[in-house]
Amino acid sequence: FGPDPIEYRIERGLIDYNEEMAIMIQEVVGKKVGKYFLPGFAGVAFSQNNYRWSGRLKQEDGLIRLVPGLGTRAVDRLSDDYPVLIAPGQPNLRANVSADEIIKYSPKNIDLIDTEERCFKTIKISDLLEEYGNEYPAVNHIVSMISGNYLQSIRRIGNDFKTNSFAVTFNSLINDTDFIKQIKSTMSVLEHEFDFPVDIEFAHDGEKLHLLQCRKQSHSKIRKPAEIPVDIQEDRILF
Repeated sequence: FGPDPIEYRIERGLIDYNEEMAIMIQEVVGKKVGKYFLPGFAGVAFSQNNYRWSGRLKQEDGLIRLVPGLGTRAVDRLSDDYPVLIAPGQPNLRANVSADEIIKYSPKNIDLIDTEERCFKTIKISDLLEEYGNEYPAVNHIVSMISGNYLQSIRRIGNDFKTNSFAVTFNSLINDTDFIKQIKSTMSVLEHEFDFPVDIEFAHDGEKLHLLQCRKQSHSKIRKPAEIPVDIQEDRILF
């Protein structure tokens, strides 16, 4: 009875058909970190990149929107925070290049489950790291230490999260692991089976990559240039 589902059904000629609801229960990927439960990182990936920040990127290079913790902040576009953008076809061609830009546009908040209050919660990443940084799964692949005007890699354990500053960069994940290769091969197989570009949702518990969802990528209107209409009356032309 919600307005969005009704509008969806009207657009597709389904309003006169009986609509039944299904409920899917899915296990949350992650690990216990102090009183919280969360994956190390999660995100969405697209076979076709319709947001290209460089002329060197091609549409088939794809796009990954990556965030620490639950992937809700990668799926939903938010005005108060940023995901890390990666083109799996050219992972080293980053949207932000300078250390200042990387820090400014890095994720600042994280979604997780508070197991004591038994609720979904958003907190500052800096607060989580300060309290539980060395318990965080694969933290060395996710954050970099801010040292003056540059960013440096950190150790897997034994980092001083209380006195140093850190930024979510995923630099080590991209440069030192097979993550990008995994995402590219996963999308390649799925795109072949679907015979269509796909988008996927995934989560990583610090040890394994979990595929959560896959569907055809909605971009049919973008794939071909718009047709410029002809014989338009002058008073109907804007520019």
